[in-house]
Amino acid sequence: MNFHREPITFVGQVNLKVQNLERSLKFYKEIIGFKIMVNTIIILV
Repeated sequence: MNFHREPITFVGQVNLKVQNLERSLKFYKEIIGFKIMVNTIIILV
């Protein structure tokens, strides 16, 4: 019997607009546990 199975959760594309990129990446990777699949940086001037 498998009463206590881990949930199967997937996250699609995530777009973020942040002021401090290094701080935000550290938070999402270390605290939340996200993994960066593709890193596209767009700088608006």
